[in-house]
Amino acid sequence: MGTREVMKVYICLVIFLLAVTTPLCYTEEEADTSAARDQATTPAAAMGASGGSSADDAPTQRMEQHGNREQCDADGTCNAEERAGLFPRGHLQPLGSHQDSELELDEYQSFLPPEMFRDNHIIPSNPAVFRQVISTESTELFRNDLRMSELCGSKEVTVEEMKKERRGGPATATLVRDFLEQYNKSEVYWADEMPVELRPFWTIPAMLLCGEIPERISQIRIWFSAGGTSSVLHVDSNENLHCLVDGVKQLVLIHKDDRDRIGMDRIIDGSFSMDVDRVDMTRFKMENIGWWNVTLQAGDCIFIPEMWLHQVRSYHRNFAVTVWWKDAVDADRSKCDAVASEYDCHEGNQYNCASGIPASDIKLMDEANFITQVLERVADSDGRVSRDTFTATLPEVFPHFSHDLVEEMYTSVFDSQERGYMIPKEDFTTENMNAAARLMDKLYSPNEEEAMPEQQQHGDGNNGVENAEMPADGAE
Repeated sequence: MGTREVMKVYICLVIFLLAVTTPLCYTEEEADTSAARDQATTPAAAMGASGGSSADDAPTQRMEQHGNREQCDADGTCNAEERAGLFPRGHLQPLGSHQDSELELDEYQSFLPPEMFRDNHIIPSNPAVFRQVISTESTELFRNDLRMSELCGSKEVTVEEMKKERRGGPATATLVRDFLEQYNKSEVYWADEMPVELRPFWTIPAMLLCGEIPERISQIRIWFSAGGTSSVLHVDSNENLHCLVDGVKQLVLIHKDDRDRIGMDRIIDGSFSMDVDRVDMTRFKMENIGWWNVTLQAGDCIFIPEMWLHQVRSYHRNFAVTVWWKDAVDADRSKCDAVASEYDCHEGNQYNCASGIPASDIKLMDEANFITQVLERVADSDGRVSRDTFTATLPEVFPHFSHDLVEEMYTSVFDSQERGYMIPKEDFTTENMNAAARLMDKLYSPNEEEAMPEQQQHGDGNNGVENAEMPADGAE
């Protein structure tokens, strides 16, 4: 044994005699064992060894330490593993993170014959995707900013000023030419009806010419931006054929039957106040809610049935057109057959219908007149609609209207004189429609600061201006 080894033994002996419990003399192998022992004596591990909570219970301990999940999240001390133990999957993550999307929609490589579309999709409320049904040649105008400026540059349209939607958020009226100069270098987003000057260049497919659908088309609407837009999660009170001319869109679709399970809190405009980029899973009950993940490329269309929940994101220069119409399932089948014959629709492995008619041939339905017509159908021989009939019929037109809302609307607006009836032709005046809109705002619009604390979103196109129409549907 050399001098160095003797000194090492001597030092260790002295330390031992001084009752130092942690040895300083150990080999490399012993060092690894010591480190492992030290790690095993952390507070969580020690609790497990003594029969208390295990290391797997750390999230629960953290929750107990903070008192509740909200505090744990608010003070920012929970790491990802701990948060996963406290919160449902997808908490404070983008919409759709709560579970994988394993559902598939019906897809077609062409539009369907009118009757087939009616029977397989409109009546059963069944969404569908139509791939590459809008040709590049037929929509070239909508990719040419200069040409659009020449055709309708002096037309005034509603432009939303934030790409992330906020119902009732900032919006303004601007000229088309000004929008076309600004959209590539700002947050502006064209979300308004298609100007009449552009309608001859957009085709309503033969699939939508069945029976009463053409008479019930309420809007032909443009969604146009430089990309990067994000809508709220919402429902539309119309059937919806949404076609993408330019860019890419990503959609989250959720079945209409799940609306109440999740907890819609903005009944008046059919939307949710959730931040779609950071979903509060403790507030919106998304667990076990199935969803469809749909990507649209230029040339694709999607049919979104009335009252189906959807949220839309856009990418790149993005130009889309939506055709909205009210439910027309009572369409005459013989009319559908006539359309199929006129537009040479025939069945097989692939469906082939001639294109359809220009949008300029469609006379847009006036919604107030439509409601009047619906109520006149159920009026008595004197043209009167009773309270019970009114409250039973109106939700059929606007399914997201609650019974309480319709009752209050009838009592406060349309039969304020307590006659016991209302007369559609006389009582659906501009004044009364505006009064109904104000009533709906009062009853169902939540306090913005409470309902949307983290939303910084663009508007829905109404800009808070009163008008004689029922609320518009959401952004796409």
